Amino acid sequence: MKNNHNLKIIKPNRVKEEKAREIYLFDTHVAGTSYIENIEEVVYNLNFDDKLTCVREEDNEYDLQL
Repeated sequence: MKNNHNLKIIKPNRVKEEKAREIYLFDTHVAGTSYIENIEEVVYNLNFDDKLTCVREEDNEYDLQL
């Protein structure tokens, strides 16, 4: 393959303006929450921007996938 030094990179002069929009990240069902004590209270106290960490219980007798 030979080098062609005559190639030019063409870039647009204008920056495309993007409109603001909402981003919907994720919606899911979490299996096993019916086994959590006081789940209603936990859910009630969640805020919109709270981060959750889900951890699998290695000795969970209800999880047949272990």
